[in-house]
Amino acid sequence: MSVPTFNEILREVTNHLPASSPWEGSIPDTVNQVLREIAAKYLLPDLATKDDVDTETDSSYVTLPATFQRNLEAVYSADQTKFLDIYKSLIVLEKKFEGYLDSAGKVYGVAVQGRNLHYQYIPETADTLTLHFYKYPTLLTVGGAGPACLPEHMAKPLLAYGALRKIYTEMEAMGMKVDPQMKVFFDLKYKEAIADLHRFTGPERTPFASISA
Repeated sequence: MSVPTFNEILREVTNHLPASSPWEGSIPDTVNQVLREIAAKYLLPDLATKDDVDTETDSSYVTLPATFQRNLEAVYSADQTKFLDIYKSLIVLEKKFEGYLDSAGKVYGVAVQGRNLHYQYIPETADTLTLHFYKYPTLLTVGGAGPACLPEHMAKPLLAYGALRKIYTEMEAMGMKVDPQMKVFFDLKYKEAIADLHRFTGPERTPFASISA
């Protein structure tokens, strides 16, 4: 079995819609929306990655890599050759270093807030930090490959049924006549596919060297 192409997924969606459906042109965007939602909720192994950032000598934070989506799992300091503590929030990080905030010194702990990585202390020379995290999925394009980040046997049911349940819900909200049994069917098939994905990915993992309080 191979990962279905994007066109194969689109055909699966189109085959379940009325002829000349007003949603036909928006199907690719809807499928990509489902892909983004799945990647934001489940830890897909193929989205695990790492990237480097350099600390500043006059600031206690740097911008996260553009590919960063979620779950900072580990931070390795090149200067200290060790993994650093990860705090669950900026408030917890600042509380830990209260009275010494923004002092000069080696980086001992980090926290994510928004699109920034905050750290304490501020090193006098830049330290390269290797971040381990989950990146955004590559969006699909018409005529292109399918979703490499999803298991082969789950890609089509997850994205096709996920898109169909969205489209049928929108149709119903607009007062259009829909087959209620088909709407229930798509919802059920999508939930079955999500349950399979959850069994595949397992529970959320605790970040390496994490500090919760």
